[in-house]
Amino acid sequence: MAESENIRNMTTENLQQAREAMANYLRFWEQMLSHTPWGKTELAKKLAEYAQQNITNSFDIAQRLAQAKDVQDILQIQTDFFQSQMNALNEQAKDITATVTDAAKAGTRSKPD
Repeated sequence: MAESENIRNMTTENLQQAREAMANYLRFWEQMLSHTPWGKTELAKKLAEYAQQNITNSFDIAQRLAQAKDVQDILQIQTDFFQSQMNALNEQAKDITATVTDAAKAGTRSKPD
């Protein structure tokens, strides 16, 4: 086995272990949050979903980079990731802003005069 293939295999194994550890952490975080009044809100659900999505995207790019064949491949992977992640973060920010705005409107409607 070539040294670069050995390094790729080790990197892949390490990434998988880190991915599993992060999944455990997120499950713990969601479980703890669910026991609070805030944890039952639409905003908390969206934040947890987006955190999971962004972490998954980060591990996916790390995996792709570990499998890259050359510098050109690395640059293309990074460029694609940054473009897609910026689009995703922009959409997430819009959605979170709309959720907060809706919650604020609902909160002001439910207050007695």
